[in-house]
Amino acid sequence: MSVTAELSKYLAGLEFEQLPADAVLKTKHCLLDYVGYTSYGCDEPPAKILSATLTKIGGEEEATIIGQHGRLPAVNAAFLNGATGHMTELDDTHRGTQSHPGDSVLPAALAMAERQHSTAWDLITAIVAGYEAAIRVGESVMPSHYSMGWHPSGTINTFGATVAAGKLLSLDEDELIQAMAIAAGQAAGNFAHLQERGMMKDFNPGRAAANGVFGALLAQNGFTGCTDALENPRGFGSLYSETFDPSELARGLGGSPKILEVAHKPYPGCRHLHSSRDALLGILREAVGESSLGLDRVEKVTARISSTGAAYVDDPVPWAPGKGMYGPNFSAQFNLALVLQEGEAGLRRLFEPGYALEMVNDPRLQKMMGRVEVVHDEELNRAWPHAWASEVTLRTTQDTYTLRVDLPKGEPENPMSYQELLDKFTILATAKAFTNERSQEIAQAVERLDQVGEASVLIRLLSPC
Repeated sequence: MSVTAELSKYLAGLEFEQLPADAVLKTKHCLLDYVGYTSYGCDEPPAKILSATLTKIGGEEEATIIGQHGRLPAVNAAFLNGATGHMTELDDTHRGTQSHPGDSVLPAALAMAERQHSTAWDLITAIVAGYEAAIRVGESVMPSHYSMGWHPSGTINTFGATVAAGKLLSLDEDELIQAMAIAAGQAAGNFAHLQERGMMKDFNPGRAAANGVFGALLAQNGFTGCTDALENPRGFGSLYSETFDPSELARGLGGSPKILEVAHKPYPGCRHLHSSRDALLGILREAVGESSLGLDRVEKVTARISSTGAAYVDDPVPWAPGKGMYGPNFSAQFNLALVLQEGEAGLRRLFEPGYALEMVNDPRLQKMMGRVEVVHDEELNRAWPHAWASEVTLRTTQDTYTLRVDLPKGEPENPMSYQELLDKFTILATAKAFTNERSQEIAQAVERLDQVGEASVLIRLLSPC
């Protein structure tokens, strides 16, 4: 049996009754988080372009657009919801694969569950299976997959979305093997957009979600590829990685579900800058004893960030024309200056629409940014991709302080509490899309999802009142 077949056989046979309670609970947390940050992104410029384009294309109204009125074919609803979930930099993350699996697995599962009138148990099982597939495929091709320039949230997420959709179509083992082959043929997405902060960043996980739904439907109808798509010499692993290890695809299969390794973001921003923010917050709180500092007291901040991470977040001019929200969301200089000037309260205000763009253009904050240096640290990169290592040194007019953080807030080893996740969801869900009453209904429906019959109990709430 090929390793592709071994993984597919396990995922095809996975049943709700096999899921440990902590995996079911984690699935509900991922769903709650996802609905919040996706609804919050519904009016972002890329979302408006995609929504207008996909609405004009039209088709059978099979699935809900989260946080918006209207419905689309399941393939296109997954596309739009997947892309929108990535736009606000509030999505879940998996550090070992440097991916955001929820951006593709969850919209594919929700769209297919709505199309198929699935049970809540089937939806939960499909999500767990989807995360399992995406993460295992990602671990098999990391770390070179990332360093080669591939965007894992577009590539490996295709497999997760395919498995989630395939489970809800009740694909058997042989059909799911072929669906994996179709996923391997569709997997795409790179980081060429990085320097210009282009919208393809958000396109990639959306396309992965759509490809997953499309591939599962093709497999159901008898479309074929091959039975060893992942380890084939001309297959995904060999072509997309210089360090492909097929043993990672089935290592410990049936053990602790991979979804339990997923992290949540407490505040907006590329995950590569969270450790440096946490380190500076820790210095202010524990060493300096202040919540913030003014320009008159700050001489310099040096943020040593793993060289891989620094390549994404070293941006001293995040206000440059054309960058929009990608500017503040991907600038360590902006975020560290904001922490210095406004403290953690400034990070909380990043949830307010328009605040980041207001602050990134503030002359006083721009001057503070000039005192922040980002160092691309090769030594810290030794911990990557299994840690988000950053070391921050703050030199004030009185003293110098240094703190290193490897695992920022939200990682499984340093988790957000359920109340923190719920508070984040409520802020995001009520900011643009839902009333307070509807947001409470959604949260309650997610909390009870494993106790109800139909997935529609939740899905019908995902459009505005």
